[in-house]
Amino acid sequence: MKKIVLAALNAKYIHSNLALRYLSRFQDNYKKHDIITREFTINQRPDFIVEELFRLQPDVVLFSAYIWNVETLRQLCPLLKKVMPDCIIGFGGPEVSYESEAFLKENPSVDLVQRGEGEISFTKLLEHWDTGVPASLEEIGSLTFRKEVRSFLPCRKNLWIWHFCHSLMKRTSVISRIRSFITSLPGDAPISVAIACLP
Repeated sequence: MKKIVLAALNAKYIHSNLALRYLSRFQDNYKKHDIITREFTINQRPDFIVEELFRLQPDVVLFSAYIWNVETLRQLCPLLKKVMPDCIIGFGGPEVSYESEAFLKENPSVDLVQRGEGEISFTKLLEHWDTGVPASLEEIGSLTFRKEVRSFLPCRKNLWIWHFCHSLMKRTSVISRIRSFITSLPGDAPISVAIACLP
């Protein structure tokens, strides 16, 4: 059984990352798998965070990436990979969901990116690591991962597009943007689209 650390870098010490708790408790994941949650702040030194994670000796570290912590995480991951080269490092969250392939190319120490809502695919990922079912990462939707060095495989199953409409934006503009995005995808890529329009 792999030791999984769900980690977050919060903006302040008083903040708490609910996503970590939610993912670990979804379908009783914390009872079936070896999951540890750890929270830090962006004000802590990267070497301190790496040292704390190293003490846990995880097989996998998954970070929750937001606008306030993504740059710190980019600096932290190469340090983490140096001290734990066999550790799988993954990201999830709004800052990496939309350009996951580019994010992996820019950050060679990151091994995978969870796109969009992660409850189902995170649970499947845990099952894959601990039981071998599903047999390959290709069978898990919403993941972009390194298959080998410089090779990326974006799984386009369950791709969700959240498109927020501002009051200044016309509805036809939004629909045409979505239509042009869908037509730019490969013909065999199944896609689900969700549009949320705000007043």
